[in-house]
This record gives sequence, structure tokens and C-alpha cells, in this order.
Amino acid sequence: MASITDGFSYDVFLSFRGKDTRYCFTGNLWKALHDRGIRTFMDDEELRKGDEIAPSLVKAIEQSRMAIIVLSKNYASSSFCLQELSNILDCIKDKGRSVLPVFYDVDPFDVRRLTGTYGEAMAKHEARSNHNMDSLQKWKNALYQVANVSGFHYTNGDGYEHEFIGKIVEQVSREIKPVTLPVPDYVVGLELKSQELVSLLNVGSDDRVHMVGIHGVGGIGKTTLALAVYNMIVHQFEGSCFLENVRENSDKHGLPYLQKLLLSQIVGDENIELTGFKQGISILQQRLRQKKVLLILDDVDKQEQLHAIAGKPDWFGPGSRVIITTRNTRLLTCHGVESTYEVKELKEGDAFELLTRTAFKTDKVSAGYAGISNSEVTYFELLSRIAYETDEVSAPLVDILHRVITYASGLPLALEVVGSHLFNKTIDEWKSVLDGYERIPNKEIQTILKVSFDALEEEEKNVFLDIACCFKGRELEWVKRMLHAHHGDSKEDHIRVLVENSLIKISESHTVTLHDLIEDVGKEIVRQESPGEPGKRSRLWFPEDVVQVLEGNTGTTKIEIIYLDSPVKVECDRKAFKKMKNLRTLIMKDAQFSESPKHLPNSLRIFQCWLSPSWVLPSDFYPKKLAICNIPYDFALCKWGDFFKKKFEKMTTLYFQHCSLTQIPDISGLLNLKELSIKDCGNLITIDDSMGLLGKLEILCIINCIELMSIPPLKLPSLKELDLSRCGSLENFPHVVGGFLDKLKFLSVEDCFKLKSIPPLKLASLKELYLSNCWSLESFPPVVDGLLDKLKILDATGCSKFRSIPPLKLPSLIQLNLSKCRSLESFPPLVDGFLDELKILSVKRCNKLRSIPPLKLALLEELDLTGCDSLESLPPMVGLLDKLKILSVKGCSKLRNIPPLNLASLEQLDLSYCVSLEGFPEILGQVERIAQLYLHRTPIKELPFSFQNLTLLRSLYLSDCGIVQFPNSIVMMLELTEITIKNGGWLFPKQDESEGKMSPKQSSEVEILRLWNCNLSEEYLAIGLEWFANVKELDLSLSKFTVLPECIGKCHVLWKLILNDCEELEEIKGIPPSLKTLSAYNCISLTSSCKSKLLNQELHEAGNTRFCLPHTEIPEWFDHQCKRESSISFWFRNEFPAIALCFVYPLRSKHPFLWVIVNGCRVSKWDDENKYHNGPLKAFHLQLFHKTFVDQLDKKLLKNKWNHVKVKSGFGCEIIGVHVLKEKSGNKDILFSNELAYSLKRN
Repeated sequence: MASITDGFSYDVFLSFRGKDTRYCFTGNLWKALHDRGIRTFMDDEELRKGDEIAPSLVKAIEQSRMAIIVLSKNYASSSFCLQELSNILDCIKDKGRSVLPVFYDVDPFDVRRLTGTYGEAMAKHEARSNHNMDSLQKWKNALYQVANVSGFHYTNGDGYEHEFIGKIVEQVSREIKPVTLPVPDYVVGLELKSQELVSLLNVGSDDRVHMVGIHGVGGIGKTTLALAVYNMIVHQFEGSCFLENVRENSDKHGLPYLQKLLLSQIVGDENIELTGFKQGISILQQRLRQKKVLLILDDVDKQEQLHAIAGKPDWFGPGSRVIITTRNTRLLTCHGVESTYEVKELKEGDAFELLTRTAFKTDKVSAGYAGISNSEVTYFELLSRIAYETDEVSAPLVDILHRVITYASGLPLALEVVGSHLFNKTIDEWKSVLDGYERIPNKEIQTILKVSFDALEEEEKNVFLDIACCFKGRELEWVKRMLHAHHGDSKEDHIRVLVENSLIKISESHTVTLHDLIEDVGKEIVRQESPGEPGKRSRLWFPEDVVQVLEGNTGTTKIEIIYLDSPVKVECDRKAFKKMKNLRTLIMKDAQFSESPKHLPNSLRIFQCWLSPSWVLPSDFYPKKLAICNIPYDFALCKWGDFFKKKFEKMTTLYFQHCSLTQIPDISGLLNLKELSIKDCGNLITIDDSMGLLGKLEILCIINCIELMSIPPLKLPSLKELDLSRCGSLENFPHVVGGFLDKLKFLSVEDCFKLKSIPPLKLASLKELYLSNCWSLESFPPVVDGLLDKLKILDATGCSKFRSIPPLKLPSLIQLNLSKCRSLESFPPLVDGFLDELKILSVKRCNKLRSIPPLKLALLEELDLTGCDSLESLPPMVGLLDKLKILSVKGCSKLRNIPPLNLASLEQLDLSYCVSLEGFPEILGQVERIAQLYLHRTPIKELPFSFQNLTLLRSLYLSDCGIVQFPNSIVMMLELTEITIKNGGWLFPKQDESEGKMSPKQSSEVEILRLWNCNLSEEYLAIGLEWFANVKELDLSLSKFTVLPECIGKCHVLWKLILNDCEELEEIKGIPPSLKTLSAYNCISLTSSCKSKLLNQELHEAGNTRFCLPHTEIPEWFDHQCKRESSISFWFRNEFPAIALCFVYPLRSKHPFLWVIVNGCRVSKWDDENKYHNGPLKAFHLQLFHKTFVDQLDKKLLKNKWNHVKVKSGFGCEIIGVHVLKEKSGNKDILFSNELAYSLKRN
């Protein structure tokens, strides 16, 4: 950006005595400031003639950010200088701008006290008759003021003058903040992105130069983000420059123009002339290598631009930062830019915000559009109303906004353009505009997005159009195959170029995606080939266009691809394909044709048609270059004649899917076939022997062919993948000629339930082997020499007849799953005992497995021994697996002990249902990743002292574990905040009888303590509360005690107490001072005095309590009460009063509720959600709670008027009550029905 005005013409105004310093100090100071890029005003001698200041000087003073006053020996002798100083103080200092005095070989004392040369000068001015006393006094005041300002003092001999000038320049640079650049009016979602980019820039480090690239599709906000970050950090640099539109300016004006802009902005040299960009490079290196600069290069699209402007980091001084925005990531890679930031689409909330701002030119949505009220509704409120479906009136607006957001797909450019076009239009006009955009894309958006397309080579453009029109959203490998087949050669490099230019993306799931509006760009380019006649376009994908061409027989030689991905019915002209001489790809899914065509183009290279009914192929149809063929659903040999007897030397892929055929025909003519897939052919019985002789076949998939009993012999030297999954009738593995499958990497016979054996095979390259659920397989497949050196995954889940596995050498194995091998008695012997690469080992439910041998498992991360009923012990090595994250011995019913664990990486530990386990394992080292520990039916007797080494454990859950003794180290577990014990109990650390009662030296940090059905005594509960004195939530449900001890009142932070189903509880002797929630469902033995204490007015008057307990009456202090099917009314002004509500409901009522109605509108329905209790009730219960309605009232209140409130009982309420909290509500503005009547009568 060449120049941005900030309201000032100059950064610095220099005031000086020309006779003293113009050609020495002040001249040198001006040069230093100018070189730093600081705009500095220094007058010439002509302006200083006479005593009066020229208007141009006054204007220069007014238009300067700050002033530097060079106070030299003869400064005060000039009335011109004194008048200038007076003007400076009036124009600059009094308006909050700064003045910096420089005492050049002058003592500040002389200036302040008017002594020395300054005293002599002022005496001479006084002696002159032409100076009035007011002016003289003003000058003296000015000198006094400036002498009292902190500045710089230089005396000859103090040091080098250039060093002194350097200090002044640094001070000025700090005071004059760089000019910030304007950002768009409506910016959203930038804060987080800016922070992430600033972090990437590492601005605080001055050790080297950082270059960072910002990339993304056009219109995504790269420039806006760069502007925002520029404004955030520009003040930290000696010089800065924002070069916008590098692509456009380079094309129009050339590279030297950009270099001159850069030098002008950073160095201040506006008059430099460059003979060429090479000279510019030399000058840039020379002028900038000592400067710490911030440089933004916006919209770079060619490597030569970077070479000319920011060739290497060493062009700039240490600490410099260069930010490059581009659509082409390849430029960044080639230029050695290591740090890059991708700008992604706006999230839905940010998109909504930007749209409403641009469409309504405000942060609020006009109520005229929203149709809600006479006020205005913020977009946050509108979003909320959409989410909760509370506003039916605004549905048309909501629908149209949703359409716009969907159309823009998070692209800020589109949201701004469309939003601006919608401004000040009705909803019907909005719909019309958007309908038009969805038919024909907006030109302004298209122009910007099309820039990247225009920069492509011709073949790259064709590949982009193929993807945009037909292949979006498909798997990358599938797209590669299609493009290869369609064009005749690999297009991987072209795909890479499209990714680098931000035209397409490869997702994490390896699918090819592109922004919806970029997709529209491609489709519009193709549509413009022939706007009115689809038959003259290169690609057809829109169903109506395809039907129009096929039914009207309007196809031409222009058509190269027909891609139809939705069901259609076609009354096809039988000659429809005859004119399509260049049709290469024909893909139609679920199309219903009235009859088969008479002609099909022999130019076809891809033929994938799932048709109904299946076509009878024309007799002259012989597409010699056919590469990919997918056979229709109801394929029958009689309709396809001798098609497969022909030679197809180019065919690489053949699919039979969901076909009703009973046999696979002779395919010996497919000499170069690489992939054969036969899937879901439920009637298939036989396969022609020719399949086993395809020498170049790499992938063979025969999946879910449930009637297939045998497969012909295989002589497939190139085979890499063999998948026979779910062939439930297959009894024998196909004979492999010579036993060699040397190139095979993937083998699966999953769910081949009847498969009995697999012959000896040589599988030197095998990486994945899946045998799961081969129930009839009696032994592990014999592997020649036992070598599976490259095997990474071995899954034999459910091979229930395996008794043993032969010795194997598996140095590369990562995942081993032998789960549900119920007959397996021993772990497979391993050559040398090494499984160095193994990360996952699962032997779940291997019921006969008795032991795990010592193994070397240095990288093991997951060990699952769940349900190994016969396993009695674990080898010591289990406790020493440094990388282990998950250890499960759940349900190992005979396991008695677990070796000490030193597992620093452990995240999950499951010991549940180990009914013979005698103790919790010792924890030898700190385990910092286990946050939760669940033990179910694990009768451990105690937790060891080393339990504290679970340093970050937050939640401990013990269920049906019996009585467990806790170590005193439990109080040292500072992160442990939640303990739940169900159907068991606890013991505290042992003590000698002589020591008496043992108390903890410190209390645990546990905040939530649940002791369900733990048979606690009053005495033992008292001990427990000493150990857990910091508890905030205490749940003692199903306890048998009769008295809750008084010590509970000492739990000063306890705010929630759950006592549900404590049917024998009679008394609660102490009430915690912070108690707010009490749930005592079915505490049917509570005494009347205890209930009275719990319902005491003083306890509830402070507010925010919620109590539930068995009771039949509303407390007397509830001033206003009524029985069921009645209501209580009151009026209030200004703020809604703080109230307590109470109701009683019978045991038969599961979910009673009451209504609160304000000015006729229901604002709240409050019911007993039973959130702490799920069982049946055994008595009448009372609910007492406090309620505020600030959030729900919204616009329903009448300002400065009486508002009517009705509290009405709903289903199940016997009695209701209302009480106004006196301390929180003023009585003047609240009147109940009887009070209002009295007030009206009195008035």
C-alpha cells in the first residue's frame, strides 16, 4: 500500500536557529529522521526572513505530529524562533501532541532562568521598542515551559554527535506510532486467526528474519487478516510497507515499480530511478539489510515477484518479518517459506454475523424483516430463536438467511457481495436475487475466484473442470484412476498444482473437495461454452441437461463427459449417442431408460452405468480404449453377447456389483486388467478359470458372494490385494499355483464361516492379514519358513477352533488381535520373543489362555486381556511397558495379583470384575495421565500408599468392591476431587489402640463424595467427614443411619446434600452454613422438629435454596398460599421481585409442576425433575426453591407501570405458596391481590 494518510502531513516539525545548526547538527538530524522513514519538516532560509511567521510555516506546525526544538546558543536571539516556539506550544503541546527539546551545547538552566546567552537575548528584545510586553512575556513563558520538558542535552566533547542523533531518532520512532491501515467495515472471526498468525511470526524474537505465508482461496480473507496483523505489530519495527495487489501491479507496471514503492515507504527515497529489477534488488539489499522491517506482500502469484522484492531473509535486518499472501502454496515452498497459515472458511455463527452486518448495515436485524416486535433484534438473539424454534413469524427471513449462508459456504467475499446486494430489499426481492445467483453465479464473485483458474496451463484447466463438474467429493485414488483413464495418462501432477493453487483440497479422509463457489466457477465456465444448448458443452452433469440432450438427440462431438449421480427417467432417443464421437466418460447411476440405445460411442474410456433395465449392447460397440468398466445391476450374458471375448488392451478396472448373474464369463481378453471387483453378487456360483490367469492383476475382490463355494486356481504373480470377505459358502481357499504370492500385501477372508483351511503360502510382502470370524478354520495358515517379516496387522478375532499358533517371526507387527479365540491355550511362540513394533495386543475372551509369556514389547500402547477367565498371573514385564496407555484385565476372574506398575504413559486402567484380585497393584512411579479410575466388583482389600502416584487422578469410582481401606496418602492427591463408593464401604488408615482416635493432619481436596448404600454408622461418618472436610457435594443415599451427626455442620463449604431413600433417618443435628440444596426423597422417618429446622425462614430468606423432603404443609412464613387448581396473583413495578416458591405434591404424582405467568404470557414452567432421585415416592413431598425470571421476561415487562404476575398450580400440586424475600425486594413496588384491593379502596 503506497500511502495511507492519518491526518498529518508530517511526523516531525524541526524548530532551530539556522545560523547555529542548519548545516551541521540540525541538517544531520533531518537526514537521520528521513532515512528512518519519518516524515520531517525542515524549512528553508527564504521562509525565515523578517519577524513574522509565514502562513505556510503555521500550517506545517499544525499538520505535524510532534515538534523537536533545537535550543542552541543563539536560538533566543531570533524573534522569529521565539514566535515559532510560541506557535508550536499553542498548536502542538496544548492539543496533546508532544514536544521534544534538544539542548544543543546549552545549559537547560540558562533556558529556564533566562541566564547566559538567553538572558542577554531577552534583554535586547526588551530594549527594542517594536516588541510589546505581552509578546515578550509570552516568549519567556514559552522558554520556561519547554525547558521543563524532559529532552536531550548535548555538550561538545560528550561523545560522537551521530550517536546522540541516533538516540533522538529512536525516541521519536517510539513516540510516533506507525500509521495503521484501514480494514473493511465489517470484519468478523479475525481475533483468533490474528492471534494464531502473530504466534507463528514469533514477533518478540530478533535473532533472525521470519517469512510467513498466508494462503487460501480467493475471497477467503487473506488480505484482511494480513492487514489486521500488520496493524497489531507495525509499531515494533523501524520501517514498514504493505505492498497490495502485487499480482496486478506487477502485470501493469513491472517489478521495478514495486521495488520503488518499497524503497519509498521504508527508506523514504521517493525520487529513486531504477533501470531494471536487478538494480532494484541490489539497492534493496544495500538499503534494508540493517533495518528491522515489516513487509507485507499481498496477492503474490509468481516466483519472480518474490525474487525481486524479498529474495532472501538476509536482505533485511535481524528481527524483520515478511508476510506473503497467495493462493499458490507452491510459491511458498519454492521460496523456502517454512511457516504457512491457511485461512479457512468462516464458521456458521461468524458467517451469520457478517451477512447480517452487510445486509442490514448494522449489528442488529431490523424488526421489519424479523417481524418480531417494534424493537430490534440482535443476530445473537435471532440465532437463539432459530435454535429454539420460538419465533414462527421470522421463519421466511430465517430460511432466506440460511440459503445465503449455505450458498456462500463460509466465503467472506460472497457474504459481503450478496449481503450488499440484499440491502434495503424485501424478503421477496431477496428470494429473487438468490434464485438468480443459484442459476447463474454472481459476476463479481466469479471474477475474483477465476483468477487462479486463468493462471493454469490448458491441461490443468481441463483437470480442474473435470473435478469441479463431476468428481467433487470422491476419494482421491478413485479420482486419479478416473482422470488417468479419461485422459490416457497420469494426472497426479495436475492435481498437485490445483491443490497448490487453492482450487481443490484433499481432506483428512483423502477425498477431493473444493469450495462450493469455486465449483460454481468451473461449472459456469463449462456452461458458457454454450449457454443455450447443453449438447454443445464439453461436460454434462445436470440431470435436466442430460435428459434434454438424450431425449432430444441434441448431442454433439463437443461432449466428452456425461456424469449423472442421481436417479432419472429417460425416454431416450435410441440414436442419442450417435453424434457423440468424442464421448470418453459415461457414468450414470440409477438411471431408468425406456429402451437400449442403438449406438454407443467407441470413443468411450470409462463406462459405469447402473441402469434399469440393463442395456443390450449394440453389435458394433467395441471401445478399444475402454479402461474402466462397471457392469450394470441386472447384467445378463445373453444381453452382452460376446463383449468380453474381445480384446481390451487398455482396460485396467472391471467391476461386477449387485449383479444377478450366476457366473463370471471368460475375461481372458483383458490382458492388462489390474483390478477386478466382484461384490454383492448373491447368485454367483462359478467364476471362469481365465480369472486366475490374469498376469497383471493387482487387486482381486470377491466380497459377499454368499453362494460361491469355490474359486478357480490362481496364478497371479502381480497380485497385491486379495479380499474374499463374507463369502459365507466358501469352503476351500483357492489353490495358488506354486504357492507364491510374493507381492501380496493385503489378504482378507473375514466372515468366511465355512472356510476350513488355507494352504501353505509364501507371503514375503504381506502387510495385513484378516482372518476374523472364520469359525471353521482349524489352524493358523501355514506360512513357508514362518516368515511374515513385513506383516503389520494380524486379526484372527473369533477363530474359535484355533488351539495354537505356530512359531512366527513378526518383527514389523503393529497390531495383533486374537480376541474370542476361545480354544487358544497358549500365546503364539515368537522367534527370539521380539515384537519390537507392536502397539496393540488384544486377546479378549480367550477363555483357555492361562498365561502370557515374557515378551519384548517396547512400543506397546494397548494391552486388552478382558474376559480371559483362565489367566492366573501377568508377567512382570507388563508393569514395565513405558509406552503403555491402556491396560484392561476386566473379567479375568482367576487373576490374583498384578505386578507392580511403572507405567508413566498409562491413561486407562480397568480392573473391574477381577473377583479373585486380592489387592490394588503398587504404583512405582508417577502416572500423570489417568484422570478417572473405575473398579467394579473387584474385592481389593486396600489401596496401597503408592496409590498417591496417580498424581492427576480426578475421579475414583468403587462399585461392589466390599470394604476398602484407604491410605492416609489420599489426602496428598491434590487433583482428586470426586470419590464414589457404591454398595461397599471404606476404612481409614490403621492405628494402634494406644494412640486413640486417628485424625488427618490435613484434609483431602475431594469436593464431591458419594457414598451409596455403604452401611455407614454415625461414628464412622464423623471420622470420614474429618478426612474430607472440603467436600462441597455429599451424597449419602440409601444409608441406614438414624442420625446425621452434628459434625456435618462443620463442613463449611458443603452446599449440596443428598439423602435420598435414607428411610431410617430421624434427625439432622447440624446444618452446614453454606447449604443451598437438600434432596431428602423418601426420608420418611424425619421428625417434625427436624423438618421445622430445615424449613426455618431464616435458612431460606437469603435466597438460592432448593429443598425437597417429605412434608404435607407449606411453611407458615409463606405469606400467600392456595390449594390446587387455584392461583396466587401479585403486581410489581420496575424489577421483578426475588421470590421463593413452594408446593406440596402427593406420592402418586411423578412430575408435578406450576406455571408463572407475567402479563398474560407464560414465562416459566417449573416442575420437579427428580434430578437426584428416580425411584417411586413413599409419601407426600414438599419442594421449596427460589426463582428469578430475568432471562425469560425479555420484552414482556411494562416499563414504569404495574406488571401482573400469576403463579398457578399445575398437574399434581396439592398446595402452592409464594414468599417475597424482604431483604432483596422493596415492598413499595409489590402488591398482592388483597393489598391491591385495599390500596385502590383507600385511594
